[in-house]
Amino acid sequence: MESKILKKKLELIQWLPTLEDKVVIEKLIKFKKEENKDWWAIT
Repeated sequence: MESKILKKKLELIQWLPTLEDKVVIEKLIKFKKEENKDWWAIT
């Protein structure tokens, strides 16, 4: 299972530099901010 996740993460890392769609980039940034928001408050 861990190796599958690692493979997916590496695929994302390789994909990101090629990304040119500003809408997708903004969505990814928004997703990241939402994921990091109030992580300590989740119980």
